[in-house]
Amino acid sequence: MSRCILHIGMHKTGSTSIQSSLKGFKDNAFYYAELSADPNHSLAMYSLFSQHPARHHLHLGKQKADIDRYVAAARKNLAQSIELANGRTLVISGEGISLLPYDNIKAIHQFLAQKFDDIQVVAYVRPPIGYMTSVFQETVKVVANSRFNIEREYKNYQNTFSKFDEIFKPGNVQLWKFDPKAFPEGCVVQDFCLRLGIPLPKQNIVRVNESLCLQAVALIYIYRKFGQSFNAPALKGKDSIQLGEAIKTIGNDRLRFSSEILLPILEHNSQDIQWMEKRLGQSLAEDIGQTLDTDIRNEADLIQAGVNAAPQLLQLTGRPESDFRLTQSLEGVAYLVGQFRQKLADKASDQYKVLAGNIGLVTAKQVDGWAIGINPNVPVRLAIKVNGEMIGEQWAGLSRPGLKERGFHPSGLCGFSFAFAEGDRLKDGDIVTIEPTDASFTLTNSPYTFNNNE
Repeated sequence: MSRCILHIGMHKTGSTSIQSSLKGFKDNAFYYAELSADPNHSLAMYSLFSQHPARHHLHLGKQKADIDRYVAAARKNLAQSIELANGRTLVISGEGISLLPYDNIKAIHQFLAQKFDDIQVVAYVRPPIGYMTSVFQETVKVVANSRFNIEREYKNYQNTFSKFDEIFKPGNVQLWKFDPKAFPEGCVVQDFCLRLGIPLPKQNIVRVNESLCLQAVALIYIYRKFGQSFNAPALKGKDSIQLGEAIKTIGNDRLRFSSEILLPILEHNSQDIQWMEKRLGQSLAEDIGQTLDTDIRNEADLIQAGVNAAPQLLQLTGRPESDFRLTQSLEGVAYLVGQFRQKLADKASDQYKVLAGNIGLVTAKQVDGWAIGINPNVPVRLAIKVNGEMIGEQWAGLSRPGLKERGFHPSGLCGFSFAFAEGDRLKDGDIVTIEPTDASFTLTNSPYTFNNNE
């Protein structure tokens, strides 16, 4: 019997760790789908089954031809993954799938029902306070014009999951409470694999924790809000994560919102929470605990947490004590964050080898390698050509821990893995060329002549 597991996730429930751990996994019983170089299938599934793929935030700013090319490649890759599963359970994972409207979810079901006898939908459900807190932090990290609005971060459970119950039927939809204290060794990857019977070796587990301390969140918030006054360079998601990691020693307070702003939100959504508790068969109640001085009641509290950390940021930036005046205004604090950010970039450029890259593994189905540009913190955009013909482009932003360990790259996020569409698979004698789209440097082993017997 052919079987498919559709992990629709719920944002901030360890999906990145699950996807990173299962990337490339296959055995006699399971096959983790390869829909793109990204193990998170959210963008691919959205692009394939939404009537408006260009509306996805990761497609914003792209040319229509580039989006069409991505959709075509995702379609081929999905068909190829189904073929390669060949009787094994195909696993598709993307928390963004839950954001698709009813008609798009129905289209996914209709497509999968033609290919599989058994379709199981699985998802972790996170209690509301933990979810809102985590999503707020993520919003500050990745959204340029983030605003202090906690109520907006509430996720309506019934709107999110009832459509899956209706389309796939409740017996085929398994919902699990996201409760790390109850997971084996506190690991969501182990819990996920144990529930589904996936024999993932422990050494394959990748645990991704992007949580920042209160002070780091507050300083990034100040930079985004008040840096506009002096045209501060835009802070993108990966940049803010690296910045947050670099300044996390400034404080160790956890981001917590005050009960006085949380309780009204819970009360307003009590019927929805009760619906999910009944559906889940478990309580979603959370222990708010005693009120702490660091609890955030409003935007002013969040900003003040950043201001309080500014003197330490001044020291990290290496500016003289006479510049203490910069910590006295919000624009000054934002300027200090920008100065520290620039210091990190300069240090990375001085410390790590730049304008370098390499084509590593090459098979008929894919080509892997790495590339580092002039700023190691900014992924390089690569063009992939076969026999001189452009067949795709890709950012070199995948994890290469070995390069980080050997001091080549500050984070190791400089790898690429390009999967050839079925019609583009390499044949003996094909010449693969991978080069930066700006032609700023040449990768070692490029061009590469493919030999299937090597």
